[in-house]
Amino acid sequence: MQESLKGLNTQLEQLANERASADNMAVITLTGATSRGTLASWSLPGAPGGVTLEQLAGMSETDIATLLAAHPELTDKLLTAQTPEQTAAWWQSLTLDQQHALVLGGSTLIGALDGLPPAIRVAANRINAANQLPDLERRQLTADFNHLATVNTNFVDPHLVNYLRRVADGDVQLYLWRPEKGATIEMAGDPRTAKSVMFVVPGTNASISKFTSDNPMTGFANWQVERSVPPGSVLAFTVLTGPMPYLTPDPVDFWSNGPQNNAFATARAPEYAAFQKGLTASLPDLPTVS
Repeated sequence: MQESLKGLNTQLEQLANERASADNMAVITLTGATSRGTLASWSLPGAPGGVTLEQLAGMSETDIATLLAAHPELTDKLLTAQTPEQTAAWWQSLTLDQQHALVLGGSTLIGALDGLPPAIRVAANRINAANQLPDLERRQLTADFNHLATVNTNFVDPHLVNYLRRVADGDVQLYLWRPEKGATIEMAGDPRTAKSVMFVVPGTNASISKFTSDNPMTGFANWQVERSVPPGSVLAFTVLTGPMPYLTPDPVDFWSNGPQNNAFATARAPEYAAFQKGLTASLPDLPTVS
């Protein structure tokens, strides 16, 4: 009996050693560069800071999404990494598969990258809107104002939810959607048929809520596109690149944040210039008017 038990113990030890070896080999294989894809080269601390648009284009849709989600600071870095002209040339050099991977996996970047074709940015921002909607729909206000204790403290304006639904459905074309920076640019018209481009820049009291309201400030740009002759010949953008001066209604405050406060103009001017340069790089043959 003892001899049999010794034999069983020996076999168990051998099986345990074989299992440990197999587990180690699995770990090595699964964490190797082949299994981890392109992201393996960016796994070291500080490594993602050096990634370029060219390198991003070599990744899969999943790798792009994973990298940008783990390092959101990369988006701002890549947005200013090269000139709009360089970005336009880079985009044209990519294959369709690479472009699709970037739009689907890197929509937050592609939707704001100057130098890209307007239709590409609009497509990326449709994805961004669709991605944001589930959380916003859960948070939008449904409480009874007669029972204020039940009002959701994470209030979301239903107008914003409805607006993003229209964006996700393709009824509204967003060339830029960065609400965290107070910035949005709405496009009206079709770049494929346009013969000229018009920029509408709202001033005092402009905000994202003016885009999402029942009477949006985009009405003038839309009117110009709808009445263009020949039809489809005008492409229009309503441009808000960041916070604008505003006047408080009661009591009126002319001094703190009013139109005489040049800090707003100082901040918005380079952003507006960057927008114009980006559009010129992507649509170089179209004359523009503001």
